[in-house]
Amino acid sequence: MLVLYHVIGSTPEYGLKIENGFLRELNDIFIYVRMPLFGLLAGFVYGLRPVSANYHNFVTKKARRLLLPMLSVGTLFAITQWLVPGSNSEENLFLIHILPVGHYWFIESLFLIFLFVALIEKLFFSISNNAKPYWIILLVIMTSIYILGVNIKYFSIEGAFYLLPFFLIGSLFSRFRIDFSLLIKITLTCFCSLIVTHLFLSEFADMLERANRVFISLLVCILLYVFNFKSKTFSAIGRFSYSIFLFHVFFTAATRIVSHKLGIENTSLIIFTSLFTGILGPIIIEFVFNKNKYSDFIFFGNKLSSN
Repeated sequence: MLVLYHVIGSTPEYGLKIENGFLRELNDIFIYVRMPLFGLLAGFVYGLRPVSANYHNFVTKKARRLLLPMLSVGTLFAITQWLVPGSNSEENLFLIHILPVGHYWFIESLFLIFLFVALIEKLFFSISNNAKPYWIILLVIMTSIYILGVNIKYFSIEGAFYLLPFFLIGSLFSRFRIDFSLLIKITLTCFCSLIVTHLFLSEFADMLERANRVFISLLVCILLYVFNFKSKTFSAIGRFSYSIFLFHVFFTAATRIVSHKLGIENTSLIIFTSLFTGILGPIIIEFVFNKNKYSDFIFFGNKLSSN
């Protein structure tokens, strides 16, 4: 979904510069799925392996796995956009990563979420089932704060508040026994909350938009969890999800630019080839970079082995 998003373009000014029609509508609709689903999956994985007693060690590992690739690949992306004509560059090189770079805002936000959730858990919560009500209360509080508005773009703090409800839902799903009745209650709560916000926030467009985004996304994520969709093909590709996330934009942009240079204007063909290179290219990159411990460390944040 993320690869297709960048092929089509986040707005009509980016990617293939599609202003309207089915592809534009499809791309805009998936805003309720893409990053929220990534956030939920990150929370689900965290719930399986929560922070240990050593908080410092946990933070160090997350910094290596998240911030190091963000700094290396994200900086390379910003410089490439700045240098290459036709790559939709609007980055301020003096503020990169202070103001998030492209889709790498997700990594920066996720790191902040790990810091916050792990600290809260270490200081206040146990990992027993008795902690479930406190996690739900935290979910309600964080969702409310996001809807009220956190307009702090520096270091992707705003993005962290956006993703936090989905991260917490994912952690709840993996850590605690979630029966069907609880899912029904959560779903009904989202529906009721959506109705209430439309009744009382109709004069506050920004808050209403944030409420729509968070509650609709939560409903979609819950439905995906309930249906438990499985695919061997997607599972195989999913093994390389981090490398695809990091590097796909280089290949999709290059494919689009080369296609236009060659006079290819068939939108469907450009989308297909961009999707193909945007998935295959990063997989090849991972295989190549993993063969060298330094490139594996710098670009993927894997542990620097002594071999």
